[in-house]
Amino acid sequence: MKKKKGGKEACSENLTEQYLSNS
Repeated sequence: MKKKKGGKEACSENLTEQYLSNS
């Protein structure tokens, strides 16, 4: 995966964290 925007990468990590936390 190529780093385009740090914000986008961070957002992806946050979504994954929330998904795992909710599940």
